[in-house]
Parts: sequence; C-alpha cells; structure tokens
Amino acid sequence: MRRSVGTFLRQAEGGAVVGLALVIRAAVLLLTPNALQADPDGYRAVAENLLQHGVLGHGPQPTAKRPPLYPLILAGCAVFGSAARGVLSLLHLAMGGATVWLAWHLARTCRLRRRQRWLVAALMAADPLLLRASTLVMTETVAVLLATAALNLWTHYLRQPTGWRAGLAGLLMGLAVLCRPAWSLCLLALGAMVLSSPVRQKRLLRPVSEKPGPLFGKGSLLCHPRLRLFALYGLGAGLVWTPWAWRNALQFGWPVLTTTHGGYTMFLANNPWLYEHLRQGGSLQNWNPKPFHQAWDQTVQDRFLLNPSGIRKRNVFRQSSLLLDKGSGGRVSRWNWERNPLSNPSSEAGVPPTGDSPFRWIDELAADRWAYQQAWHAIREEPGLFCRAVLLRWSRFWQLTPSQKGEAGVNWLVYYGSGAWYAGEFILAIWGIWVVYTKSNRNFALQNTLLVGLIWSGLLSGVHIFYWTEMRMRCPLTAAIALAAASGIFQRPLHRRQTAPSPR
Repeated sequence: MRRSVGTFLRQAEGGAVVGLALVIRAAVLLLTPNALQADPDGYRAVAENLLQHGVLGHGPQPTAKRPPLYPLILAGCAVFGSAARGVLSLLHLAMGGATVWLAWHLARTCRLRRRQRWLVAALMAADPLLLRASTLVMTETVAVLLATAALNLWTHYLRQPTGWRAGLAGLLMGLAVLCRPAWSLCLLALGAMVLSSPVRQKRLLRPVSEKPGPLFGKGSLLCHPRLRLFALYGLGAGLVWTPWAWRNALQFGWPVLTTTHGGYTMFLANNPWLYEHLRQGGSLQNWNPKPFHQAWDQTVQDRFLLNPSGIRKRNVFRQSSLLLDKGSGGRVSRWNWERNPLSNPSSEAGVPPTGDSPFRWIDELAADRWAYQQAWHAIREEPGLFCRAVLLRWSRFWQLTPSQKGEAGVNWLVYYGSGAWYAGEFILAIWGIWVVYTKSNRNFALQNTLLVGLIWSGLLSGVHIFYWTEMRMRCPLTAAIALAAASGIFQRPLHRRQTAPSPR
C-alpha cells in the first residue's frame, strides 16, 4: 500500500512538472509574434526541397551544409501542408515538456530532494534561451532534448551498466551529432567514459561463445565487459551516423561525417576584416560582417561553381588546386579576396542568384576545405588578435545577456531579466559544484553526472573558441547547469557519527 502511494505521488509530481513546462512554453508561443515563421538558417527550405524534389538540398543539388536531423523533422511537419506550422508548434511543445520531465527525472535519479527537483524543473521550464529557441525554426529545442536524455541515460548506466543502455546512449549521442555537429567531441568523450567506467559482471555481459576465437571466444578481446559495452556504444552511434556519411560519400565523393559548413563558420570567426575591427578596438557584437559575406559570395562564384552536367564525374582529390592560389607559396593572400567586388551577398542564406539556372551547383567540399585554409592562414598571420578573439568568443559563449537590447520596454525587460537569471543560476551552479565535491556525505551518482556535464562544457567551450559563437550555442548544457545549481541548496544536514554505542 505504501509503495502504491509513493508511485502515485511520484507520477503526480512528474505530471505536474510536465504541465508547468507546457503552460510556460504555450504562453510564450502564443505571445510571440510570428513564432516559428522565419527560417534564419534555411532548415525549412531544405526540408521543403526534400518533399518537392526528393533531395536534401536546394533544387536538384544535394547539400551537406546543414546537419540532417532537424530538416527531416521539419519535412515530417511539412507533410501537413497549411497546418505544418501548428504541427511544429505542438512538436516543440512536446519536446519542451519532455526535456523538463527528463531534467526532473535526472535530479530524482541523482537523489536530490523534492525542492531541489522542482528547482531543476523550474530552471529548465523558464530558461530564457530555451524559451526563445522554442519560437524559432532552429535546432536548439531538439539538441537540448537529446543532451538531457543522454545525460539521464548515463546516470542510469552508472547504476547498472547494461548493453542496451550503452547502445542507446551511443544512439542518442549520434543523433545529437546529426543535430549539432559540435557534439562529435562529446560523443567521443562519453565513449571514453564508457570504456573507463567500472563494470560489474552481469549475465548479459558474459561471452556469447566459449570456443576460442579472436573476437567473442574465451580470452578474446570483446569478452571484456568494458570493451563489449564500448563496442555496443559505438554500434549505437554508428547506426545513425553511418547513413549520413555514406550518403555524403555517394553525393560528394567523400564521407563527410558532420557538415560542409564548418569551414565557413571558422572563417567567419577568423578573417582579416574581423581582426582589423578588433585591432581598432571593436568587439564581436558591433562587427559588421557584410564585407566578409560579399567576398565569400564572390569567391564561391569564381572558384566553386560547377557545371550541373559534370557534377557526377568530378573527382574531389583532383580539385585540391582550387584551394590554393598560384604564386602565393601555398597560401591565399588577403589581396586575392579584396580584388573581387560585390556580386550577390544573399547567397550564403541559400537564396539562388539570377540567371539561366534557378539553382547554383556549388562544390561544397572544396569550398569548405578552402575556408578552413583561409581561417588557419588568418590565425597564423595575426596570433595576437586570434588570442583576443578567443577570449571574446569564450565570453560570448557564456555571456549573461543578449548581444543587443532593443528600444521597446519588453526588450529591455528581457535583456536585464536574462542577465539577472543567468547571473543567479551560474552563481548557484558554481556553489553547487563546490558542495557536491567537498561534502563528506558524497553523492557519487551526482558527482559522476556533473563530471559529464563539466566535460561537455569544456569541450563545447573549446570548440566554439575557434568558430563563430553565440550564447544560444550553450543551450544543450542547460540541464547540467540546472542540476549543478540545485545541488548546493536545500541540503540535508550532516549527521554526526557516533564513535561509541549509546547507553541503554
């Protein structure tokens, strides 16, 4: 009877958490003008093109510029025609509610008290970045759901390492990479933790064969429980990652594991125009990237446009000469960019140029490699400005307020409200980490879970100091931050140890 009452109360608490999240997210969607209408990163355009032309790209040309998971989700919503926006709104609400429930369940699995669990749920349900992301056709909502689910599953895996949990963790992290390519390092880090975590001998982990063999036999490599779990983790990640790489190998001649957009993003963060702006005392927030976009568009047209009739016959290994200018000693000089005037600044957003063909056939792989080389060249030329840009990007990744505040009163409220929210949350998170790792009554489940969050935070911060960065890119870390913030308050008092038996 007592167990039934406890189960009912737990289910009621979980339902209340989901209800809180749905009410807040629904209110934000209803009160935000033009919610889920704009397509700032071109995900909806790729999804609609998939339905119209059967190609994940632009017109008949395939693309790997954007990771595929969110466009596939949008394509599923676009099937409903005029009701696609409403379906996407419901889907964002469902993902938001599931994310908050997973964060609450994560806190419960880590043995936090009821008030601490509710604080975690509240921090997730009302997070300013997540609320803003729920109104945009962008990847943050999906990425936060996958990251929170993976962190939740990892906590259960630590309590009882099993093969299906290892495989499911790999699958979730693989999906996260197909949503946000920067998570590829986090996938590798979690795999290393699977390989290094202690494992108890379970029936499911026994060798499948007692005959001698190189893989599964007695004394073989994979009969070790850790290696077996690591292999299952890799198998789960490969199930969702391999089809994307195989598709890119067929379309572009090279198995692109993430996207062909990384070079552009890194070059956007490390280019002569930005460095000159920083040299003159500017910041990332007030830099105007228009000259960079103009030069990029012109270079794409001069170097990387292809003849549609010959796309299937090209060999990317023979196009390495496109990456270097003749007579420059293997480097591309700034003058080689600036001598080309403006042509079509809107192409980066996916807008097709005017001309005989409505679509441009671009060698994305060669352009991506060329952009990486340009970025590294700019870094080598200006190491001091690069170090300054690194500090600015790191601070922007963890900044408390949006980059700009508008003139309307609500925008000022959001600006200062976000600053107060994140200042308080980060202070509580730092305090919580100190409490968790210094108190004598240690919670090992909480410690190991926060360790994963700290590793992910360090990896994402390290990646984004090289690439163009905004504060929304830390959204997948929200659950770990909320868990740390709630861990340091509402603590149970420490009980004194009895050194002698109490008298009768």
